[in-house]
Amino acid sequence: MDGFHKPQPNKAPLQSVISAVLRTAAKFGASAVSLMAGLLAASLMLFSAYVLYDTFYTQEKAFSSWELLSFKPQIITDGADPLDGQDKLSAINKDYRAWLTLYETNIDYPVMQGKDDQYYAYHDVYGESSLTGAIYLATGNTFDLSDAYNLIFGHHMDNEAMFGGLDKYSDEEYVNGHKSGVLVTPTRVYDLEVFAVADTDAYDEAIMDAGPDRTAYSVVEYLRNPSERTTVRYFDEEAAEDAGKVVALSTCLSAGTDARRVVFCVAKLKNLMEIELPSYDGVYDGLTHTVEASVNYPDGTTVEYSIDGGETWSTELPSITDVGTFEVVARATNENYGVAETTATLTVRPAPVTVYAIDSGKNYGDPDPELHATVEGVIGMDNIEYTVTRPGAGTDELPGKYEGAVVPSGDKYQGNYVVTYVPADFTITENEMAIYASGYTGMYDAKPHVPTVTVTVTDGTAVEYSVDGGVTWTSEVPSITNVGEMRVTVRATNPGYKTVTAEVVLKVTPRPVVVTAKNAQKTEGDADPAFEATVEGVIDGYRIVYTVSRNGGDEVPGTYVGVIVPSGGEYQGNYVVTYVPADFIINAKADVPVPPTPDKPHNPQTGGFFGDSAWALLNLICVILTVYLLMPVFHLRDKFGRSKLMKQLNGAAGDTHVEYEDVLTEDTEEDGEDEDGPLYRVRKFLRRLIAGVGLEILTAVAAIIVFILTEDMRNPMIFVDRWTPLMLLILLIAWIIDVRLARYREKSEEDPEDESTEKKEIGDVNEK
Repeated sequence: MDGFHKPQPNKAPLQSVISAVLRTAAKFGASAVSLMAGLLAASLMLFSAYVLYDTFYTQEKAFSSWELLSFKPQIITDGADPLDGQDKLSAINKDYRAWLTLYETNIDYPVMQGKDDQYYAYHDVYGESSLTGAIYLATGNTFDLSDAYNLIFGHHMDNEAMFGGLDKYSDEEYVNGHKSGVLVTPTRVYDLEVFAVADTDAYDEAIMDAGPDRTAYSVVEYLRNPSERTTVRYFDEEAAEDAGKVVALSTCLSAGTDARRVVFCVAKLKNLMEIELPSYDGVYDGLTHTVEASVNYPDGTTVEYSIDGGETWSTELPSITDVGTFEVVARATNENYGVAETTATLTVRPAPVTVYAIDSGKNYGDPDPELHATVEGVIGMDNIEYTVTRPGAGTDELPGKYEGAVVPSGDKYQGNYVVTYVPADFTITENEMAIYASGYTGMYDAKPHVPTVTVTVTDGTAVEYSVDGGVTWTSEVPSITNVGEMRVTVRATNPGYKTVTAEVVLKVTPRPVVVTAKNAQKTEGDADPAFEATVEGVIDGYRIVYTVSRNGGDEVPGTYVGVIVPSGGEYQGNYVVTYVPADFIINAKADVPVPPTPDKPHNPQTGGFFGDSAWALLNLICVILTVYLLMPVFHLRDKFGRSKLMKQLNGAAGDTHVEYEDVLTEDTEEDGEDEDGPLYRVRKFLRRLIAGVGLEILTAVAAIIVFILTEDMRNPMIFVDRWTPLMLLILLIAWIIDVRLARYREKSEEDPEDESTEKKEIGDVNEK
């Protein structure tokens, strides 16, 4: 068959399949488009959040951090060394040049200087990449800012960080309020004053070119007569007159890429020199006294002195020996920090003598002791006359410290001395007094409880109490009745005695109350009765709030343990409440309801064939009988007597078996008697005896254990329970074991038949 006439496939099933595939693709395609749209929206939200966070983080990072500000030089406020902090910055980054501050603005940054004018536009002060960059000095300027014209760059930030605040300097009123600043270098400090603000572009060489060859005068003149590319928005002619050194601050303007805002400041060397020269005012003692000035920046500073009002100067230290007085002028000069002067007076006076009264005192109620004083300053053997008294004696007698009460007195001038009399203190010491206090800790009993306080001195003693840590005091004794804790400070005061305090605790704990549900019952199909409970422990008529309900909705006849549940708050008033559940019985309609056992705990392990019971009398009898069967074990003499009889019988069995041990071979033990073997096998008997006694002991122990584990002495006796068959089985096993052991029991002498049988057996043995 040729290809043209080959059978063609049936297209109808294929079209159905294609249609089903297209419908499925359309269905899942719509879901996929929705999912992709949701993911795209979520991605856009996350990206927007990241952009906002990154913008906020970048702008906030543009401000000086607390760590960076900790290195800021503090010489403006406390005269510290300019190197303090700056040496740390230099150690962090060798490109550090100075610290720039414009007062009452956000411009408060270290100034860096890179290898070109682009490096610190994108690196921070630590040399790490940063969009905010750093404040930096033009590369053309000298590193120590000693040039007459210095140009400093900084990014324009919308949040006024870096140099973003320069936008406001287009307002003249703002400039007049924010003209001052400071520039601190490692060697010098310059006060800054804004004198001009100009807008220009990045290619204005008159402003943007900085270096050692530029003069401040040329910059000022250009600002007076700017080119068309520069717009001067502010110019202070008076300030510009003193522009011997200019610092320009440049930043971008948002108006254009190349647009720049430049703020020009006059930089003047700040006079930081401080000098101190102590005066000397002393007593003649024959010695030479010299004074020396101290300066805050000693390195490179020259200190000179003048004793003639500044006409002549000398680096020699001034001194004084003889009595007299004169003024000294001290001058400190430093080319970096300025010049400072101060004056001091050198004086030598007549030798003073001081009579110091000695502190004294006594115990409360004692007479005054003899008072004394010491004399200081006397040269040689000269004598000073004085007396020491206490003017307040007889009136100031209460305990306490009387400042200046011991008074020395005498003539002020005595010979070559001027005498000063210094009084002393007189202290009357309080007597000792003790206080003993105890608190209370106990359960709530509806009674008030107070602290117990005893003092060793009662006359004139006032006892006070404070419950707020000693802030307020009262003589009223605090008490506690309700549950809680109170800290009481006790204070005893008495004139003439030391005040003593003690602290005690009054604590009342909650009283336990038990809410016990009452057992209840109903007949199958009836509605639940109203559940009740009893409350025990309340002593003051307080009403415990609780509810009683039944857990579960079971309606099948039977006993439901602990389903009647009282509930409520654990802590109510002065009580802590415990809730005890009860049982619920549903009686079958045809049965007589069994009244619940009142207030008796139920053992869920019990409950026999004839009712809910525990302690079965028959079980007890089984235990007694089982133990009784064991009692012969403690009289093993009879049973071993049988063994002795067997030995005798074996000996009488023949002359060939005189020693029974010789004939009890393994064959006789396993297979019975051989043709010459004994009548009784003693070893087999002993093995059975030991095994039987062991089993009797095990059955007795098992009976006792089962009885202990299955019986509850708190419940009433029922004759039979579900454990009775097990107890009977144990008794039967014990009886069978005992019967097996009794097979070898000796015949009683009172039983003639047994005796004859025994004799016959012995005779038969002898005949054999």
